[in-house]
Amino acid sequence: MTWYPLDENHLRTEKERVDLRLRLLDAVIWSTDRADPNNPRTCLRTEAFRPYIFNDSRHATVRDVISARHRELVEGRKTADIALNTNCDNDSAAFAKLWKLMPAALGYGRLLVWERDLTIDDGLGESLTKGYLDASDMPPWDTWVTYVTPGDDATAQTGYLLSWVPPVFVPSVDDAVEINAYGALYWLAGTRLLLSEILGEMGWLR
Repeated sequence: MTWYPLDENHLRTEKERVDLRLRLLDAVIWSTDRADPNNPRTCLRTEAFRPYIFNDSRHATVRDVISARHRELVEGRKTADIALNTNCDNDSAAFAKLWKLMPAALGYGRLLVWERDLTIDDGLGESLTKGYLDASDMPPWDTWVTYVTPGDDATAQTGYLLSWVPPVFVPSVDDAVEINAYGALYWLAGTRLLLSEILGEMGWLR
């Protein structure tokens, strides 16, 4: 079976929300095994997943990354090979079993929101995190979960990328959040964004 992630993530149907949860689970499983405090710049930037910058949309760019990551996890038997976003019926029992793979408290990592259109490429976040964030505060692509536009989430003022930050990098990323002058980088918890509501329903919000 094959997972075909959505081209866009409008978050209106249960199937779309299951897709979101699977993306997050994959990000946590993959990144937990690879987070290296001695190598923040490259440990979570797998070259095979490098984003293709000439896609037609940011949705497509993120979709390509998370699809490649999921294939690697399936091949390594780290997660189940499930049929999602196909014509197959949603098997709630199978998904309930899958969600049990999520570590307690999101593996003690946190969910980070980054608004590309509001950021400035000043390199402060990159310096504070020793390269975990890049010069524009973009988090490493191995940790990406989804990209959301105001069309997907009416509470959003601009498009944003959601990622999972492994616990070892939370302190330095928190420093970057604190000094972000334009509010383009912040933690999902405590916001009114739709993703906060959806993931909070499962206890997957930190």
